[in-house]
Order: sequence, then C-alpha cells, then structure tokens
Amino acid sequence: MTTWRVRVMIVRRGPLLLAVLMAIGLFGCATPPVRLRHPETGHTVQCGPYRRLVLGLPAMILENDCVNDFQKRGYERLPSEGGG
Repeated sequence: MTTWRVRVMIVRRGPLLLAVLMAIGLFGCATPPVRLRHPETGHTVQCGPYRRLVLGLPAMILENDCVNDFQKRGYERLPSEGGG
C-alpha cells in the first residue's frame, strides 16, 4: 500500500474512532460511592455513585462537593470497600 492510501484510510476512519472514544468517555463508568459516618451519632451517608462524563470532571466535582458538605457537618470518611 502506498503512503497516500494509508493516510486516506486513517482520515476516513478517524471520525469513527473519535466517536467510539467519546462514547466510552461519556457513558463508560461511574465513580465508586463514598461513605461517611458521624462519630457521635453513628449515622452514615453515601455520596455517589456519579456518572463520569468527559474526563470524569463533573463526577469529581459532584463527589467533592458532597463529601466536603458532610465533612463540614462533622462526618468522617470511611475506608472504601475495596480496601483503599
């Protein structure tokens, strides 16, 4: 195959590859839930799971806002179920 034919194939298939990668990025995953417990009352709450959108940024923002809100109220983050 000549070089120009290879370039044409890449250009023609590029939009399809981009669409597949965007679909995976948009609809691929959800963040794991974060659990918090109030040390005095023992009440537990959960933040998430949140769907990850482009680069996971909206999910990270929502999760951080939720966790920070409960931590301001005295809740403490519990270890994740996965051991982390």
